[in-house]
Amino acid sequence: MFYFVTGNKNKFKEVREIFKPLKIKQASIHIDEIQSFNLNEICKAKVLQAYSRLKKPLFVEDVSLEINALNKFPGPFIKWVEETISNKGILKLLEGKTNRKAIAKAMVCFYDGKRLRFFQGILKGKIALKEKGKGWGFDPIFIPDGKNKTIAELGYKWKNKNSHRFKAHSALKKYLTTQESFCNS
Repeated sequence: MFYFVTGNKNKFKEVREIFKPLKIKQASIHIDEIQSFNLNEICKAKVLQAYSRLKKPLFVEDVSLEINALNKFPGPFIKWVEETISNKGILKLLEGKTNRKAIAKAMVCFYDGKRLRFFQGILKGKIALKEKGKGWGFDPIFIPDGKNKTIAELGYKWKNKNSHRFKAHSALKKYLTTQESFCNS
């Protein structure tokens, strides 16, 4: 059994689908998040803190939204930006900007008390002119490269087979299923 440390029910639902048929359990514990532009540093601090409390194999995730016109802001501060100015605030910051290119990154860090491993997923795209579709986080404003709809418009099934989160967690799943010690436990 592996624990995914997150308080976000939407995120856990997505990740649980990615991990099928492996079973994961949500651990909704409070852990401090260091302030850094480096996703590896943030995830390492979170996973070590969570492991010190649970003492079980677990993983954490952190996400970054890097918008070119804003010098990669908000980056890993996207959660705080969403909670304060929301997607509407991001769109306001981009008013009049022609370069709306952005990169969504998900960094997953796994730790079992011995092995510390990082897995990254990247999705390139751009920021829409307005919110479209029903979704959470920045899904209603992020248009993946090669698409003309936001992630929210593309829907849950598309997202859970193509997103930055899917790519990072799929890499972790592959790692876990190829490690003999995990398969036999």
